[in-house]
Amino acid sequence: MKTRLLSIVGVLVFVSAVIHLSLGISGLVEAVSGDGSVLLPALYLLGGLAAIALLGTIVLTPVATTAYAAGTGLMALFLLAYADVHAFGVAESTLGVDLHDHGGDGHSHDDGHDHNGDGHSHDHDENGHGHSHDDDHDHDGDGHSHDHGHDDHDHDDGTLTVLADHLLEDAYALVSKSVEAGAAVGFAVLASLGDRE
Repeated sequence: MKTRLLSIVGVLVFVSAVIHLSLGISGLVEAVSGDGSVLLPALYLLGGLAAIALLGTIVLTPVATTAYAAGTGLMALFLLAYADVHAFGVAESTLGVDLHDHGGDGHSHDDGHDHNGDGHSHDHDENGHGHSHDDDHDHDGDGHSHDHGHDDHDHDDGTLTVLADHLLEDAYALVSKSVEAGAAVGFAVLASLGDRE
């Protein structure tokens, strides 16, 4: 049972790594061409490389209980990071960066509005993407919120609703988070089994 479960978990982690590396490389290409930030693609690359390193550690480590615990932690970190970027916003507000883009296609904050500290909200009634970011969070410390006038969801909805909306709108994220959740559970089971077969 343990060998079969480890094989399944290995495939799940590999899928997550491929998605992270693909998004990281394509994001860096966009950043180099001037169409985006390098921060999020770099984080994707680091995540993908960490997942590959985890797989290598498990293959090379005779007693891998610690690696299984690390695998649970890494997969949980991926899930938590996604939730933070798309719903909680702790990293954005703490670091003062914009990790999640909120434009008309769901992937760009460059929608022509001004973050100049003028103390008013910005209403951009765009019809493309369909979700609102009336999230009352401040993107640069100037104390104003942004209502982009989309209809599908709004960041005042519950965390689970916001996350579900984001996952349903992004097939890569849905697959990635699904395999990471499965891998986290699988690693937790493997860690609990310890050295038992």
